[in-house]
Amino acid sequence: DTHTSMWRIGIDEAGRGPVLGPMVYGACVCRIDAEDELKRSGVDDSKQLDAERRKRILRTLRDLAADGKVVLLLRVLSASELSERMLRREKESLNVISHRAAIEMIRQAQNELGNVCEVLVDTVGDPVRYRVLLEAEFEGSSTEIAFRVEKRGDATFPVVSAASIAAKVVCDAIVENWGFVEGDERIVGARGSGYTS
Repeated sequence: DTHTSMWRIGIDEAGRGPVLGPMVYGACVCRIDAEDELKRSGVDDSKQLDAERRKRILRTLRDLAADGKVVLLLRVLSASELSERMLRREKESLNVISHRAAIEMIRQAQNELGNVCEVLVDTVGDPVRYRVLLEAEFEGSSTEIAFRVEKRGDATFPVVSAASIAAKVVCDAIVENWGFVEGDERIVGARGSGYTS
């Protein structure tokens, strides 16, 4: 039963500061007793993997999800949403938007799964401030949550690597399928987000 299992969450994003496309936040919520299977899936820092390997690993993660061992959560923040939130009268910085996306996914995992015991995050901004923010936001939760916010979390924690891979594959797919209209013609074609694979 999902509500009696203990869960660890890894959070990362893809597409922060791209030339084209959205910023995609990913969370991999892994049952503690399934972490060895997650590691065996080949997860690693998404920037160290080529596009085909990321897609293969995501298929394996989906199999683990079908078996109830992981849950993948995604939050796609379009360029227009980011611009609107950053340019309105009461502006939100990209860091604040990022923090809020992570908080939303943690709350969703808590509501759907129950016992979230640890959250590992690849930092946005100062890691100490971010950890303190998260601790304050979730103070008094039914289950005590340990937060670890670190630079290069995607290269350190497999559950964060899995989140990074899911976010990167989705971000890449959106960019690959993006087109724009010029006159009466819709223009599509090979392009990238502005980041290397």
